Amino acid sequence: EQCKAPTQGRKHSVSKSLRHLFQPNSKFVKSLKRGLYLTSIFYRDDNVLVTPEDQIPIVEVEDSYSSTLMQDFLWFTKVSFLWDEISWL
Repeated sequence: EQCKAPTQGRKHSVSKSLRHLFQPNSKFVKSLKRGLYLTSIFYRDDNVLVTPEDQIPIVEVEDSYSSTLMQDFLWFTKVSFLWDEISWL
C-alpha cells in the first residue's frame, strides 16, 4: 500500500493540535528542584520533540493533586497518538 502525504487541511489541523499541547503557558517545569517529575522523550531518527523553550517536556507530579496527575497522563497520551503525524509538519 502506497503512503500518501496528507492534504493541506489535515496537515494544518495536526500542526495546530500539536502546538496546542506545547503552549508556553503550560505547566512544564523549567528548572528542577527537589521532587518527583514525569517526562517522556519522543524521538524519530535524529529528532527529539521539545517545548518552545527547547526543553524536554517535564511536569511535576504532586500526589496531593490526583486530578492533575490524570491530566498530565492524558497530555502524554495525546502527544504519543499524534507522534505519527509529526513527520508531516
